[in-house]
Amino acid sequence: MCTDLIRMGMVPLFFCSLLLNIQVSRAQSFADTYPVNKPDSLVQWLRANPKAHPQARLKALITLERTYTWNYHDKVGEHLPEISRLAKALNHTGARASAAYIQAYRLFNQNRLADVISLANQSLKLFGAANDHSGQLHAYGLLVLTNSTLYGNRVTSSRALSEQYLGKMETLLRDNNNVHDFLTTQLVHTRFQYGEMEDGARSMRQTLDNAAQVIQQRPDCAYARYRFGRVEAIYYGLIGEHEKAYALNKQVLQQIKPEQGWEMATLTYNLATDCYKLNRIDEGIALCQHSIAMLTGVKPVNYAILAGPYTKYRELMQKKGDFVAANRLADSVQKYNGMVFLAQNDQKMLELQVRYETERKQAQIAELKRLNEVTAVQNRMYLIGLGLAMVVIGLVVYLSLRLHRANARLSLALAEVQQLNKAREQFIGIIAHDMRKPLVSFQGLADLINDRLKQRAYADIGQISQAIDSAGVQIETMLDNLLRWALSQREAIPYHPDNIRVTDLLHRVTELHRHLVQFHNINIAVDCPSSVLVWADVDSLELIVRNLIDNALKAIGTSGCIQLSGEVTDQQEVQIRVWNSGRGVSPDKLLFLQGVLTGRRAVQIGEHGLGLGLLLVRDFVARNKGRVTVEPGKPEGICFVVTLPKSVQADTLRAAQTEYA
Repeated sequence: MCTDLIRMGMVPLFFCSLLLNIQVSRAQSFADTYPVNKPDSLVQWLRANPKAHPQARLKALITLERTYTWNYHDKVGEHLPEISRLAKALNHTGARASAAYIQAYRLFNQNRLADVISLANQSLKLFGAANDHSGQLHAYGLLVLTNSTLYGNRVTSSRALSEQYLGKMETLLRDNNNVHDFLTTQLVHTRFQYGEMEDGARSMRQTLDNAAQVIQQRPDCAYARYRFGRVEAIYYGLIGEHEKAYALNKQVLQQIKPEQGWEMATLTYNLATDCYKLNRIDEGIALCQHSIAMLTGVKPVNYAILAGPYTKYRELMQKKGDFVAANRLADSVQKYNGMVFLAQNDQKMLELQVRYETERKQAQIAELKRLNEVTAVQNRMYLIGLGLAMVVIGLVVYLSLRLHRANARLSLALAEVQQLNKAREQFIGIIAHDMRKPLVSFQGLADLINDRLKQRAYADIGQISQAIDSAGVQIETMLDNLLRWALSQREAIPYHPDNIRVTDLLHRVTELHRHLVQFHNINIAVDCPSSVLVWADVDSLELIVRNLIDNALKAIGTSGCIQLSGEVTDQQEVQIRVWNSGRGVSPDKLLFLQGVLTGRRAVQIGEHGLGLGLLLVRDFVARNKGRVTVEPGKPEGICFVVTLPKSVQADTLRAAQTEYA
């Protein structure tokens, strides 16, 4: 009778009946809290019955959270504090397992996959202790979803591990034979089949048909219609039937409620992808903008998901031929991909630190046990007689010295590990920050060039060619910077100072950049007397000037001036100035840059937009016995000033030239 009432949507009446017949000592299984079609009724009942029996509230809360995992991404975990409190008060192992599962699912929605695995395994252990087969099945399913996630980096890519979990789910399903567990198993199968499209398309179609048959025959399973409808639209997109995918996504989107914000945003993005394939450019652009607006409003922001709409938005703008807008969007693509990468790197660093701390504590426990055994030996020795007391004291002193030395070695090892972790994290951050933008510029260019050739838009092809050339030079410069940075960390870069004619070096370095900006309204000028000689390593000085010019080009965009000059100061030093006519920087950022360039301030890559180039400039100027400063440009922009030792032969050469003349 209770099942019939649920099918009719009469949830309040069902819980009233439950209150009259509840047995507090009876432990509920996860199968007793299957999702419902009308979660609003549960919400109303919970509000109307704040003092209901704890076990009745607990069942209602877990049922509501399980419904959220199917259709209300943003609401998962809203009631976790009360579920945890009731589970503790009732000493309910199954409820504690359910709380761990729901918490793991919420972290899965936030793409915190490493934490998901820990909590999912914890819930699996608790469900096992409660002999709850349905709960174990769902915990295994969440592990498969985590292992087969479609966005961000996978925690593991082991197909064998996923197949093992799916096998356990099938075994538990045979033992339990619950229709709601069956639908969960089918949904997990579809996620696993995404990446197996040669044989996966056929099996995925069969899985979707099996789920559709159950949903049609069982009205109480209507809650699953949205999820499988969305997956079926994805299936059509994967096999290239984009018209069907578009129509089905439209149909499913009409079923979404206003409070299902995340579901609406992801379906909107899927529709934009269909529009891209169907060449419905303007509609796709509008859908991307709408999806980005909705996903940005979700807190905390899931950067792994948000990167997708920005990437598709950029591809649509390229397809439309608006290269200026597409290039601007490349910054957003780089930004969110970089945030994903850094967030994952931070998580891995945290895991490494936790693992190291655990091992250290285990070593301390083992050492404490050993010391306890020594103490016991001492007590026995005291009972034997005073004559052996000195021997025992000597042994204790010896062991204390050994322990002190071991702790000293452990502290040294810990400091070395932390230093290595810091260096590796910085290097990974450098690569993520500096390499992504130029690489993003190459995405979709082959299709774009082919499209422009068909349309004979040769002017666009010229711009695209210039963009490819510019991106290639950026990549080459960044790779050279990364290599030199890595070598400088190992102190493996040779240093061979010599007399260098500054004007020749400035003209040589600027020649390449003039070629890159020939289609822009940018003027690069050099003003330096031929008599100015500097004592420096030529490779280092070229790297310094090249990075300062790259920095100036970023500041002025597609229009402006860059002035390079060299002169001998009254202090008999050589100053090389690189000025650009950009907007300049704020006083706060100017102070920040001054602190960085003088070495007074420790910084991280990406702070205030700081890149690897300026750090290399600082380090290589110092390597050449010089200094670098930054000051406001006159009358506008910003100017970097590199001061280096004057050539030891400069005066001799000048005197010889005067005499010869």
